[in-house]
Amino acid sequence: MFRKALSLILVLAFAISMSGCASIVSGNNQKLYIATNPPGATIKINDRTRTSPVEFSLNTWKSGFVVKISKEGYEPLEIDVERKVNAWAALNLFFGPLAVVAFPVDFISGNAWKFTPTKINETLTPIQTPTQPIKK
Repeated sequence: MFRKALSLILVLAFAISMSGCASIVSGNNQKLYIATNPPGATIKINDRTRTSPVEFSLNTWKSGFVVKISKEGYEPLEIDVERKVNAWAALNLFFGPLAVVAFPVDFISGNAWKFTPTKINETLTPIQTPTQPIKK
C-alpha cells in the first residue's frame, strides 16, 4: 500500500514538474482588447488589421508589439505593448528540486511572459486644419 501511494505521489510530482505554473495558469496566448472613441478606427498589429473595438489574441512567445491606430480625420497613434515576466512563473521556485524542470518549461514554451497593457482605450484627437484668414 505504501509503495502504491509513494508511486502515485512521484508520478503526480513528475507530471506537475513537466508544466510550470505559468503554463498551467496562463498559457501562451493572451487577449488584448482595443477600443477607440470614436469607434471604427483601423487597428494594425504586425500583419493583422481589424476595426475597433476589437480583441486580439497574441502569442506570448513573441516579443512586444506596436499597435497602430488610425482613422481618417484623426491623428494616428502608436502604442507599445511590452513583454514582461509573468509572476506565475516565479511560483516554480516553490517546487524545490522540481523547479529545475518546471522553471525552464515556462520560458521555453513562452508561457513565462505576459503583455502589458492588456486593454487599450484611446480617445482619438481630430486633425486640426489651419484656418484661412478672411479676405475683405
